[in-house]
Amino acid sequence: MPYKPTSAKPRKQPFFKREEPQNPRDFSVIMAGISGIPTRNAEPFAQEDYQKECEWKNDAIQKFWKVHRLRGNPKPLIPSPKARGYRTTSKRRVWDDHGTLSLRFADGSGTMKRDVAESALDCPEHHNIYHTIANKLTLNSYIALAQVMNYVVVRGTYTEFTVILNVGDIDAQVVRKLKSLAEILKKECPKVVSCFAYHDPTRSAYYLDQTPLDSKTIRLKKLFGFDYMRIALAGKTFFVPPTGFTQVNESMVTPFVQSIRSMLAPSENQRLLDLYCGYGLFSFAYGDAYKEIVGIEQEGESIQAARIMAEKTEHTARMKFLTGNINGDFIEHKLPRKGPEEHIILDPPRKGVEENVIQTITERNPEKVVHIFCGVDEIPDSLRLWNQHGYATRDIQPFDMFAGTANMEIAILLSK
Repeated sequence: MPYKPTSAKPRKQPFFKREEPQNPRDFSVIMAGISGIPTRNAEPFAQEDYQKECEWKNDAIQKFWKVHRLRGNPKPLIPSPKARGYRTTSKRRVWDDHGTLSLRFADGSGTMKRDVAESALDCPEHHNIYHTIANKLTLNSYIALAQVMNYVVVRGTYTEFTVILNVGDIDAQVVRKLKSLAEILKKECPKVVSCFAYHDPTRSAYYLDQTPLDSKTIRLKKLFGFDYMRIALAGKTFFVPPTGFTQVNESMVTPFVQSIRSMLAPSENQRLLDLYCGYGLFSFAYGDAYKEIVGIEQEGESIQAARIMAEKTEHTARMKFLTGNINGDFIEHKLPRKGPEEHIILDPPRKGVEENVIQTITERNPEKVVHIFCGVDEIPDSLRLWNQHGYATRDIQPFDMFAGTANMEIAILLSK
């Protein structure tokens, strides 16, 4: 029987803010002007020639630098080895449109193939997983689960997948259906090596919302498989919690890590502070090059995974991983005493760093800092702060971490 809505327990439709007017100085607007392609949707260049896309991005970043009067000259973009089908984390929101259930992008957009929004950027195997889930959710026997399902998330690598089923409400009936769906995934999608239920009673627009819940509420429940995602990057295998941050483009990680190592040019008498270290990608990639490495991350599960890996991995550097909110007070009072032989990697989330972080870092007088931006529009204000506190731009390297979209990752080397 097909899925039918019920008045007993109606699903809440996602709420989306009305789009704000775009700033002509924003990178996405500059990209739209150069390419002639609107950039408001999630994947504006997914159907375009990739070489042409890289040309547009190189032109756009040069224009962005001039519009904002920034110092330095960005190097040519390092292209993605996988231009399409590269994304190892993808998501679909469960959408109920007058009784017709589908898995769509978060804003409801996307070209539909049957009942699932298709993406040229997602790892191709993700589509089969989504179709398998959608086919079950549209059955009347799964109505209890369909009504509370918020997001379906697929994570992992190009060969192993972890599925996270985000639900707004959970009870005994929902748990039974979650377990049943997980068993179907295990049988019909052999590359799915683990599956989790993720409880988000707020039905947040963010697919792995981290808003604290009361002590009686279980956030994450394993349905089957491994406790951690196994991810091989830059010659090492990492064990990453299912909700931990990972680079979305696995194919770009090796050139990304190698380029930043070249920027820093480390030596064995130096210390590395790896701020926003996550599960320790840079720390372990450079463990043979520094005397001491200290990684800091606010999210506890990822830092715990890094600590476990540090105990089991051979490396020449002394390693320590700390949990804390990365702000000026933490940097000043919780980190090891400053020294002249210090390098810092600053890799914050898209929203950027908290107030006083840049100023407090400069007070440590590090020899080199690499500030990584996953949101291009954060760069002008941050660079002005670095300049105000005595640090100048030495190198600017863009990476096409988000091919097919109107964004890129940029690493900037700074020193006194």
